[in-house]
Amino acid sequence: MNKLLLDVKQLSELTGLSIFTLYSWINQKRIPYVKVGRLVWFDPKKIEKWIEGNSVEEKNL
Repeated sequence: MNKLLLDVKQLSELTGLSIFTLYSWINQKRIPYVKVGRLVWFDPKKIEKWIEGNSVEEKNL
């Protein structure tokens, strides 16, 4: 990821999540974002950390 910030459409394409889901998670404050005026942006580094923090590891039995 080379961009400083991603918009909702770019993050949707990157993650495969729908734009509707992303806006829903923004409203629920479930995903890290930056708000500049009326625009919503995502820091790729924080998104990577968020994904890592929400990953479920396989349980060895």
